[in-house]
Amino acid sequence: MKFDIKSVFLPEITVNDTFTKDMELDGALPEFAPDISKLVRIDAKIRKPDINIAAGKADMSCKVDFGILYESDYKSRLAYVEIPGTLNQKADCPDVTREYYATAAVNCAYLTCKLLGPRKFVIRAKMNTDMAITEIRELKAVDPDSSQVSAFFLTQKLTAKSPCGTYYENYNFSETVPIELAVDNVVYVEGVAGAPEVQVAEGRLTVKSNIAFKTLFLTEDGCYGLKTHVNPVTLTLDNDNISPNQTFSVYLRIDEADAVPEADDYGDNKLLKINYTVAMTAICFEDSEETVATDGFCGDRDSQCVVTPASYRSLTGITGKTFSFDKTHDTEKTDIRELLDTSVSFTVTEKTVRDGALNIKGNVDIEVLARTDSGIISEDFGGEFDESIVLESAGDTVTDVSLWAVDVTSNVYGGENIAVRTLVYVKANVYSSPVTPVLTEFSAEDGVKTTDGSIRFYYPEKTETAWSVAKKYNKNPKKLIDDNRNMFEADGKLKDSAIFVAVK
Repeated sequence: MKFDIKSVFLPEITVNDTFTKDMELDGALPEFAPDISKLVRIDAKIRKPDINIAAGKADMSCKVDFGILYESDYKSRLAYVEIPGTLNQKADCPDVTREYYATAAVNCAYLTCKLLGPRKFVIRAKMNTDMAITEIRELKAVDPDSSQVSAFFLTQKLTAKSPCGTYYENYNFSETVPIELAVDNVVYVEGVAGAPEVQVAEGRLTVKSNIAFKTLFLTEDGCYGLKTHVNPVTLTLDNDNISPNQTFSVYLRIDEADAVPEADDYGDNKLLKINYTVAMTAICFEDSEETVATDGFCGDRDSQCVVTPASYRSLTGITGKTFSFDKTHDTEKTDIRELLDTSVSFTVTEKTVRDGALNIKGNVDIEVLARTDSGIISEDFGGEFDESIVLESAGDTVTDVSLWAVDVTSNVYGGENIAVRTLVYVKANVYSSPVTPVLTEFSAEDGVKTTDGSIRFYYPEKTETAWSVAKKYNKNPKKLIDDNRNMFEADGKLKDSAIFVAVK
């Protein structure tokens, strides 16, 4: 006779790796853009990645807009255009049979642009995709509450924090920022979302963050200026499925941003109206608890057990830490007069958890837009980082490791040396990997055994428990503890003073 089986659902990370792919894009300027006289800088804006799983492959696709800043043939003015591209990345992935959650963080590790003429060019990029896929897998386990015949089960609670839902939402904002100089036209605007502050209430998720904007513009006097501005935002998501006991891993991204000059009360274009869209992805995690049998026997008949080790990955925490990165660069020039813009990006090449710390290594790319005696130039340099971040929660695995600059300061010395200091925010999901024996099959013989009803005195080893003794003699574990209160603790562990056990 086989006992009833129930389904237990546990999270397992099936993919957690970084994949690299080269992109090459032959492009041409849009009709409205002036011809290119000289390239100044190229950047990449990465949109929301989408992942589909089929036929043993995880197929990731995302839009990448390449921004080209150049000196045009129209009065040598700066111009900026965005060229759309698409990144597709495939990775081996076990076929999923049930619910799954997939995340991907895409960054650009290398980017260059070569002119093929005043209106044509080729863009080459090396793109890294940090992909993680968690599947909610089904485990078949013996139901300890099944009651076909009298049986005793040793049970344990399996607790896990598993993903249970993903929310996507876009938020549109508009604000007007005063500036000191009259603006002729805006060259480009760039927005970066800071670290999210997450609050969860009944039916509502609230996320607060700071959006840092940089707007490069040409003044009416023919000079270039950069306006920096930080705007705090509050994003709310209402849903009846949200509850305070849930944990959310939140990702923010600026999908669209534009700025136009506007006249102030005096008729001067000393206002910038910035319109932008904040895209939020929020992955919800929820605690689950399931009682499973880890061993069993029948008191009045022979029985057989099949015990299988069950391993899974449970979220233990979402870490958010900061560290500083400093870099000095000799440009081998002597005529840098002013730094207009400094961009810093990070690429993670190695991530490990060891001795309670997250160890991350990677590369830093720094790009500085500067004014020189001969015009606007872009200076590129970089370096490597190797940081150890102490974790507040125990774990052995991390996913979704993201780094971004929350504060950048840069200065030029002697017209040639550039010093950059960056405050870096690190976000990562930390998981533990428990392994628990689970009773996956249990059967009992149909025939009832007879017992002699005698009393035995058993001298247990120090490592034995009430369960092991009861199973040895096919006795009720609870009754064995009650009959030997001076020998066992309430949880069935043997007391230090115990010498023998009376088995009735």
